[in-house]
Amino acid sequence: MAGLDLFGLDQFSAAADYLERASRLQPDDLPTLDILGKAYWRAKNYSGVTHVFNRIMAIDPGSPEAHFMLGMAYDVEYKEEDAYKEFQAVLAVDPNFPAVHSSLGLINYREHKVPEAEAEFKQELSRHPDDPISNYMVGRILREAEEPAQAIPYYTAAIAINPSYRDALFELGQCYLTLNQPKEAIKPLQKATEVDPGFDQTHFVLGKAYRILGRSEDAAREWDICKQIKARKNAQPNL
Repeated sequence: MAGLDLFGLDQFSAAADYLERASRLQPDDLPTLDILGKAYWRAKNYSGVTHVFNRIMAIDPGSPEAHFMLGMAYDVEYKEEDAYKEFQAVLAVDPNFPAVHSSLGLINYREHKVPEAEAEFKQELSRHPDDPISNYMVGRILREAEEPAQAIPYYTAAIAINPSYRDALFELGQCYLTLNQPKEAIKPLQKATEVDPGFDQTHFVLGKAYRILGRSEDAAREWDICKQIKARKNAQPNL
């Protein structure tokens, strides 16, 4: 349970540690291995993904977990066509397998197939309404379509599931600013700066919200932080 809780909070490396221990207690438990593989993937531990994939293949190479892991491996390598086929193979075995429709949606979104992406994310939410990625992505699509009011409930849902979802917090704040509600924008933007103090854009937008509210000192502070972060980034050598 600790591993699942940490996974839900985006603490993927810590989640993987707990899930690895759980998988040793039940080596043939495919759902545990599936979540473990996803934790490694989101932590960008691709050697861990490969290890879990090999374990799943040894248990059941035709399982939806095996197809999903292979799809993730292809996705990491930007082999979208191969990844798409593997994710479709998952659905052929188990139409309710979690995270498949959101994975298909992300591929479509990257390929600028926005209506298809939105349909996939909503399919995911119809089966798994607590999926933070699908909630976030539907909100993002709506915001990009200049429908911030409709986007807010999706961002709010994503944050309720994962209170540390930086991008959802940041974009929720932007939606409120677009709707001329700077007071409502402050809380999610402040939280986003706590989650990731080095994300300069949040400080800039938070400064805008403070300025609109007449809090000039707070605005100046946030803009100064933004400038400092950008200066540090520019001073770093390009590797």
